[in-house]
Amino acid sequence: MYWSACPKGCGIHGVADIGFEGCKAKDTEGNNVDGVHIYLGGKATKGATEARVLYKAIPLTEAKYKVTKLMKLYKDEKEDHESFEAYDSRVLSAKSSEEIVNILEAI
Repeated sequence: MYWSACPKGCGIHGVADIGFEGCKAKDTEGNNVDGVHIYLGGKATKGATEARVLYKAIPLTEAKYKVTKLMKLYKDEKEDHESFEAYDSRVLSAKSSEEIVNILEAI
């Protein structure tokens, strides 16, 4: 997991298994709050792969719950000794961000 506050990609959130880019977001009452874009599936190996956006402008107070659900999905579906990167390559990379969000919302 990597965190960056730079919207121009100066951070390494774009090549993280799970990346976070700080931003402004709106809470359920429409107030501006600190937030985060959550990225998924970046690879920093040879032939680096840019992560895709899983969530845009999520308030920080909600982000921890989204990541907890993602970790639960990984824990429940991973193979023995499988890293998150390998799990993402085997399972999540075949799904769209929308499909993954729908799966996570059902957890």
